[in-house]
Amino acid sequence: MEKDSLITAMDLLLSRHKGLLEPAEEIEYVNLLAEAREAPEDEEGNVPEIPLRLAILNKILELLVRDSSDEVNGFSIGGHTMWITPSERANYTLTIQAAKKAGVEAIPFAGVSLPVDTALAALEAIDLYAMQCVSVTSAHRANIEELGSLSDLARYDITVGYPAKLSF
Repeated sequence: MEKDSLITAMDLLLSRHKGLLEPAEEIEYVNLLAEAREAPEDEEGNVPEIPLRLAILNKILELLVRDSSDEVNGFSIGGHTMWITPSERANYTLTIQAAKKAGVEAIPFAGVSLPVDTALAALEAIDLYAMQCVSVTSAHRANIEELGSLSDLARYDITVGYPAKLSF
């Protein structure tokens, strides 16, 4: 991909996913993009490479986009794919525990009726899955920060290592 097309793609990625990077990283990303856009050709007409730090930040942004997407955040229940945020899981847990104490045998959970103990087990499995995903994303981020060349970044696969999605 030529430099102008790559810079445009990076700019578009950031504009669509503002707030995923840490604020200081986002500012650094914007500044490096501007510098790369303005970098002149050398005497022989060669376009300079994208700075390694910009490529690293871009790969981290790609990772965070994937981490927040349905590719990672999702499970299947009753034939539907969905996700429950940590706060929703906490609320479900409290509600299901209260229902169990009240002697309720089944409870609506994610659009289906489940026995209370099954719903609690599902929430525990979803929490474990989410924790494993966070761990994989953190490891990928650390690995990306250590990469020392543009070719290493291009070859780095941010999709490996994630657990299989849950299905209930």
